[in-house]
Amino acid sequence: MLSRNLVTRFIFEESGQDLIEYGLLAVTIGITGVLIFPLIQAKLGPAFSGWGSAVQTICTPMDPGGGGGGSC
Repeated sequence: MLSRNLVTRFIFEESGQDLIEYGLLAVTIGITGVLIFPLIQAKLGPAFSGWGSAVQTICTPMDPGGGGGGSC
């Protein structure tokens, strides 16, 4: 009789349901982030290097000795 009451209470009681749902949502978001981050990282490195190289070719700094030059 005790086990039947325990099973019935487990099935019909909803007091911790929202906490379990939030936990599952957090785990899903975390796993998705862990799986997607390497893909983003692989594309971000070359893009950042390309942007850095492009900036270096656009702008040449002024000569600190006062010799002029510079295209910034």
